[in-house]
Amino acid sequence: MRHVLLVLAFVALAAPVAATGDRAAPLKPGGKVLAVESTKQTSFAVRLDARTLKPVSKRVSLNGFASAWAYSPDRRLLAVCIQKVGIRILDARSLRRVAVIPYWNRGFSLLSWPTPRRLIGLEGGLVSFDPVTRKRLDMPKLEGDLMTARRAAKRLVLLVAPAREIGTTR
Repeated sequence: MRHVLLVLAFVALAAPVAATGDRAAPLKPGGKVLAVESTKQTSFAVRLDARTLKPVSKRVSLNGFASAWAYSPDRRLLAVCIQKVGIRILDARSLRRVAVIPYWNRGFSLLSWPTPRRLIGLEGGLVSFDPVTRKRLDMPKLEGDLMTARRAAKRLVLLVAPAREIGTTR
């Protein structure tokens, strides 16, 4: 039973898509999109026709439930957070595994890859990795509770609730 089908980003078979921030170039005839399809047990990556959203490739098992993903800045690699496994780095074209960053987690709610040497995950707080060395990096402590985060252009925007009080109460 298929539960969720999430379109990740526009991917052309002949050339990478021109993207500015989180916006992709206009669709061209024959354009493809990369999607993640999730069942109760696992997730799959599949290429879809951009106009009809019908599969045009075989499903590739991600061997676990994918909770978040992000493209590398050059859009050649795709990082996928697999719950209780870590982050799998895939070649965005072939979907072959390039590397694994082991990290036992419940699954990031957001993954961002702002620079070639920094991959950031949101799991209650911020967790950062160097995708080249596959090591965890130090992150500054947040003053308060992280409520949510969103990508905006080439930045990660955080909404943080104050750790103490906002003002006087009556």
